[in-house]
Amino acid sequence: KLTDKDTKALIEYFSAVPDDTMIVFFGDHQPMIDKDFYSKLLGQDFSSVTVPENSKLYKIPYFVWTNYDADIEVPEEASINYLPNIILNAAGVAKNDWFNFTDEMFADYPIVTENFIEVNEKLVEMDQVHERLDEVKSDSYGHPYYRLKKFQLGVYVRALGRN
Repeated sequence: KLTDKDTKALIEYFSAVPDDTMIVFFGDHQPMIDKDFYSKLLGQDFSSVTVPENSKLYKIPYFVWTNYDADIEVPEEASINYLPNIILNAAGVAKNDWFNFTDEMFADYPIVTENFIEVNEKLVEMDQVHERLDEVKSDSYGHPYYRLKKFQLGVYVRALGRN
């Protein structure tokens, strides 16, 4: 309730600011809740939940607000790791090679989580993804997981502080 009140006050304040302003509001994850709770909620043992059912637990709402007319393209579903791309696109900011690459990633894999990804409109569990990633070689350009392998390597490089 307090967050709603403060968000309203924030937007009212920036509505009167003459500088172009964009506010992006999101949560970075769902709350950590005991698996027994989900079992009771779903009426079945949580370990038997299918990937599509489990994916519903990973949806995080967000919104983008501006005090100027903006043509913001917000996909119906996207992983939170693509939110910077959505914001940069909406702000009209030039992107570096990494963000151009992750725009391409979004086209192939709109959902990427630690438990599953979406490939060809199907959710695939991460164990199966890792098996497929192990098949990808540096010259496997036509492999459906090639871009995902590049993404995996890029994330590791960025985590080490190299651009």
